[in-house]
Amino acid sequence: DGSIGVAGLGDANQVGMNESGERQLERWLLRQERLAVEDSSMQWRDVAAEGKTVEFTAVNLQLRNLGDRHRLDGTVDLPESLGKRLQVAVDVRGDLFAPESWQGQAYGSGVAVRLGDWWGKQPRFGVAAVDGLVDFRAWSEWRNGVQQVEGDVQAHSLRIAREAEAPPQSDTTAGQVDLGSLQGGFHWQRRDQGWIVDVDNFSVARQENPAPPAQLRVEYAEDKTSGRRVVQSAYSDLRAEDVAELLLAARAVPADFRERLVAMAPQGILHEGYLRYQSEPRQASQFLLRTQFSGVAIHPVSPWPGLEDMTGTITTDGEQGTVTLAAEKAALDFADLFRAPLPVDALAGHIYWRRDQMVLRVLAPDLTARNEDVKVQAAVRLDAPHDGGSPYLDLTATFGDGKGDHVSRYLPAKIMHPAAVAWLDKAVINGRVPGGTARIYGRLADFPFDNGQGLFDIRFDVTDGSLDFAAGWPRLEEIKTGIAFRGRSFEAIATSAKSLDSTVLRARATIPDLTAAPAVLTVEGTAQGPSADAVRYITQSPLHTKLGAYLDNIEAGGQSRLQLSLNLPLAKQPAKIKGALQISDGSLLFRDAKIDLTHIGGTLNFTE
Repeated sequence: DGSIGVAGLGDANQVGMNESGERQLERWLLRQERLAVEDSSMQWRDVAAEGKTVEFTAVNLQLRNLGDRHRLDGTVDLPESLGKRLQVAVDVRGDLFAPESWQGQAYGSGVAVRLGDWWGKQPRFGVAAVDGLVDFRAWSEWRNGVQQVEGDVQAHSLRIAREAEAPPQSDTTAGQVDLGSLQGGFHWQRRDQGWIVDVDNFSVARQENPAPPAQLRVEYAEDKTSGRRVVQSAYSDLRAEDVAELLLAARAVPADFRERLVAMAPQGILHEGYLRYQSEPRQASQFLLRTQFSGVAIHPVSPWPGLEDMTGTITTDGEQGTVTLAAEKAALDFADLFRAPLPVDALAGHIYWRRDQMVLRVLAPDLTARNEDVKVQAAVRLDAPHDGGSPYLDLTATFGDGKGDHVSRYLPAKIMHPAAVAWLDKAVINGRVPGGTARIYGRLADFPFDNGQGLFDIRFDVTDGSLDFAAGWPRLEEIKTGIAFRGRSFEAIATSAKSLDSTVLRARATIPDLTAAPAVLTVEGTAQGPSADAVRYITQSPLHTKLGAYLDNIEAGGQSRLQLSLNLPLAKQPAKIKGALQISDGSLLFRDAKIDLTHIGGTLNFTE
C-alpha cells in the first residue's frame, strides 16, 4: 500500500496513512534534530517485488534537521548484486521525502555499482535495460526537482538494450549494444520535455580497443501526447564502429541496409558531426547524419567497394546521401573484380546515392585518383536492385601516366580464366602507359556481354615496353603497342619493337576468349635484320629442338626477314608454329664442312 516500516523504533513505527494523509514515520524522523546510524546493517524488504530482501552493511548515516532544512550524509556497503559502495551528501530545503520539492544541492558517488538491478524492468528514454559496472561522482542542483547534474563516470562491461517496438516472441539480443568500457566528464541539465548533456573527454574501449577522447552533446526530447522521441547529438572524434553499432541497435537504418552495414564493419574516426534520430509510434524511425571522417575503412559489400584509410565528409538520412572524398594514401577494394585492394595516393570526387523504389542508385560523376602506377578520371553510375539482382554498371574513364610493369594489378582477374591471368601477369614486363580509356556498361551478370547486352572495352597504349609473349621465345623490347580488352578478347598490336638485334615491323597478339579453358594466344609478326639474328632467334626459341641440329653449325650473313605465326594454348598443350625466313643477298658458312655460300636469296618455310 506504499507504506514503509523500520523495525526497532517503537511508537514511531506507525506505517499506515493517518486521516490527514501524513506518514507518521516521516514526521517522526523530521522532528529529530539529529539522528545517526553508525557501522550498522540494514535490510530492505520490498513486498511489491515478491518480498525481495536486500541487506546493506557498514551503514553510516547522519541526518540533521533545522526547520525545513535537512542535511543527510553517509556511506553504505552494497550487496554484491548492487555493487560495492555508495556515498551521499544532501543539503536541501523542502520535504526530504519529496525530492520534487527540494531546493539545494546533493552529491553522490559509487564504486563498482551494478546497473542491472538499479535500472529495473521499466524502460526509460527508449532503453529497456542497462547492465555493467560503474564508478561515478555527481554533484546536482535541485529546484522543485533536479535541474542539473555534473560529474564524471567510468563504466565497464556496459551493455544497453533498446525498448522493443512490439512484445518479443522469444528471448533475443536484437537491439542490444555492447559498449565495452567508457569514461568521461558530463554536465546534464533539464529542458522542457527532455534534457541535454555535454560530455568532455569521452572515450569508449570496445574489445580492449580504446578510442581517442571525444566531445559529445546529446539532447533528448519526448512529446508525451504523441509519443514522439527525438535525440540529437553533436560530436567530435567518435569512432565509426561505435556510431554504426548504436544506429543498428536503434533500428535507425532501413531494414534491407542493416545486413550490409553489419557486413561493411565500418572503422575510423568521425569528426565534427551531427546526428539526429526520431521515433514515433506506428511510424518508421528517421535519422540524419552529417560528419567529417578520416581513416575510415569498410569491407567490400556489393555494390560498395571496400575502403581503406579514407578521408572526406558524408551526409545521409538513410534514403539518400552524399560523400565528398579527399583522401591520401588510401585503398579501394573491388573484391568481385581485382585480386587485391588498389592503392591510391590521392582520391577526390563526390558520390551520391538514392534509394529508389526498385534500386539503390549510386552516382560518382567526378572521381579522380592517382597512385604510383596511373592517373585516372572517371564517371560511374551503379544501380543495385533491392531484390538482390545483378547490379548495373555504367563507367567511363580516362587514364594516363601509367607504368606497364604494374598492369597486372588492374586486371579484372576475378572474372577471367586463371591461365589467361597468369599469361598477362608475365607478358607485360615494363613500359609507360601514356593514355587509355575504359568504357563499361551493362548488368554485371551478363559479362562479357556476348549478345550485345552491354560493353566492356578497355584500351591503352604502351611505349618503351617489353612483352614476354611466350615462354622460351625471345622478348619484344622497346615496344610501342596498343592494347585492347573488349568483351572476352585481348588484342595487342605493336607498330614498332626490337627483338634481339632485329626490328619488328609489325606484330599482333590476340586471345579471342580470355575466359576459355584453355585460352589460346595467337601471335603474328614480321621482323627484319641481320640474317645472323634470324638464325639466333630460331635457335633461342622452342624451334631449336627440331632445327638446332641444322642451324647450330651455320654462320649467316646479310639481311633477312622473318615472318612468324604462333598458336599457343595457355595450358600444357602443343603449340602450332608456322614461319618463313626470307634471305636476300646473304651468305652461309658451314663451319664443320668449311663451306662458304654467298649471294644467297630465297625463302625457308618451316612449321611445327
